[in-house]
Amino acid sequence: MVVGLGYSRSQSSLGGSQIAYDKSAPSGAFGFAAEGRQDLDDEAARRGPATALAPIPTAAAAGGAGVPSDRLIVKTGTLTITVEDVPATIQAIGQYAAEHNGFIVMSQLYKNGLAPSGQITVRIPSDVFDAGVGDIKRLGEVADERVDGQDVTEEFVDLEARLKNLRSTEEQFLAIMKQAAKIQDILDVQRELGSVRGQIEQIEGRMKYLRESARLSTLTVFLSTDPSALPVINDDDRWQPWAEAKAAARSLLDVGRALVTGLIRVIVFVPVWGGAILVIWLVYRLVRRRQRAG
Repeated sequence: MVVGLGYSRSQSSLGGSQIAYDKSAPSGAFGFAAEGRQDLDDEAARRGPATALAPIPTAAAAGGAGVPSDRLIVKTGTLTITVEDVPATIQAIGQYAAEHNGFIVMSQLYKNGLAPSGQITVRIPSDVFDAGVGDIKRLGEVADERVDGQDVTEEFVDLEARLKNLRSTEEQFLAIMKQAAKIQDILDVQRELGSVRGQIEQIEGRMKYLRESARLSTLTVFLSTDPSALPVINDDDRWQPWAEAKAAARSLLDVGRALVTGLIRVIVFVPVWGGAILVIWLVYRLVRRRQRAG
């Protein structure tokens, strides 16, 4: 509690602090130190009065960005596809994303056993997400598919309301600083003002992330020439014999590869260890012979 300023500290839901401004404090109790008055006036003039935030953007307002008119939905999808040419298919998916104002998040090529395999993750606008999933499925034979949607509208609206309150608190602090009489009081309010602005930046960053996540959906595609080399992406509780068979086959292949790798290493290191053992045995024989001779 800072005495004489008419405000008190209270813990906020973001882990910082907010200030409850006491509007009943007498205006005559506040003067303003000459050292900081001009800077604070300039700051207040620059920021202007607090304004209400815009509502959740609609598809029309966003220029067709694909955000629903009343909900913010974050869509994610995963596909596993058997194809004949993994590198060419990955390139085609990347081109598809670029042509629809999306981009590649990551892509990689590797071998799962002897089967060429790969993975690519792209971000594409949510208004073409469903069509994009259908187009990409036609590039090969789909082994598994999963599409999820997370409604973040409630979180966004909550953040919007908290941001409005913090903006109002910020304006109250600026008004208090104009009337502050002591340098220490000004410093105290500046400290609290910095905390409020830090919370504002956090909320604005989270809101931007939610907007972008709803505007651009994420699609991950696993590809291979061998269906048994594809991962199982459906993680529900239902028993799936085919998925279990594929997992068992992959485990058997992993064990076989481990055994062959171990055998190869033994074969490679036999000459080295054999030579070392031979040298030790010869030295031992030489030492024993000298001991007997002595």
